[in-house]
Amino acid sequence: MTSPLLRPLLLLLAGLTAGATVLKGLTLAAPLPERQVPASFRLPGYRVVPIGSRAGRGGRDLSHGTLRRFQLQPTNGAPALGLLLVPVLGRTSEDLQLASLPALLPEFALPKRQLRELDRADATDSPPDQLALGRGPADPPGAITRLQTCLTPGGRSGVTNGALSSALVFENRAARVHYTLFTKFKRLIGLLPNPRWECLAVQLQTSSPADRQRLEQVWKQVKASL
Repeated sequence: MTSPLLRPLLLLLAGLTAGATVLKGLTLAAPLPERQVPASFRLPGYRVVPIGSRAGRGGRDLSHGTLRRFQLQPTNGAPALGLLLVPVLGRTSEDLQLASLPALLPEFALPKRQLRELDRADATDSPPDQLALGRGPADPPGAITRLQTCLTPGGRSGVTNGALSSALVFENRAARVHYTLFTKFKRLIGLLPNPRWECLAVQLQTSSPADRQRLEQVWKQVKASL
């Protein structure tokens, strides 16, 4: 026979377990990014042609917003380039990295990528811009056909989670708050804003092997236009 005190206790424990399960599912899911990709933009020396888009998709650790495709047609008659732009968001700083993106967006697969850092023109102590150069899975071995990076809201770019989180922390000093249990609790109930680990993923692509300098130069123009 069940004790009069045991029944309410069991109901309470069952309610807490169910609530914790729901809360875990909600708090672990990565929301969609806030940033949006412009439907059109201008790029000096190029005709920018929109060629399609795809809706965003949420995931547990990483999500992405609307992906937009463009063709960059040089006005001097040189070969055109493809451009992919898509905002991405990681649930934590460790989740935000381009190496994880192909699980959601196969177009961003980049086997045997080479990382490269570009010095920034400003005199701050912010991290240098980080790029990835490589080829698509079906491209010729040894070719460089793609450039990838992820542009932060403050105008810095990175590829790895270390570079991106360093750039975002530099831009948002509030993100330096230590992740204590009390801090997590205050964020959970809305007393502190949650840091948003998001950036704009960029891929430049050529139909044939290209030299690294050309891709980097076009990237600098795209960055300035965005």
